[in-house]
Amino acid sequence: MHTIEQGQYVIADVGDQVLCLGTTSCALVMAFAGNGKVACYHWPFMSDTDDCRETFRSLVDQLESPVTHIEVISNDFPNTGRAQECQAMVANLAVANPGAITTYYVHPGQIQGIDPFVTLGTTGAQSYHAVRAVPF
Repeated sequence: MHTIEQGQYVIADVGDQVLCLGTTSCALVMAFAGNGKVACYHWPFMSDTDDCRETFRSLVDQLESPVTHIEVISNDFPNTGRAQECQAMVANLAVANPGAITTYYVHPGQIQGIDPFVTLGTTGAQSYHAVRAVPF
């Protein structure tokens, strides 16, 4: 099992488990490559900054295979401006990775307190907590 905290990342394999600690307003962002490798990044505060985008881009480059899909899991920020900021960050991530299908999930109704815990599969991550897809 891999445990990552704010700003940390790991290149994992399909079948591995990943626990993303301390995600009150952060996200677990996963890029799945065709070779069975997955770049997992604890994206700080879901900030749409050059530093965060560059860190993620360098992780994707380390996969050495095209990314087929990207998944983002965060806590929910219902009916707030924060929700719109998070959706915009995911949309920008999708635009920056046009060959990959991007999906955004939230822990419904949870503003804080749930750390994403997943098993990485070939078609995506299996969450150990309830999640729902969010349009962006």
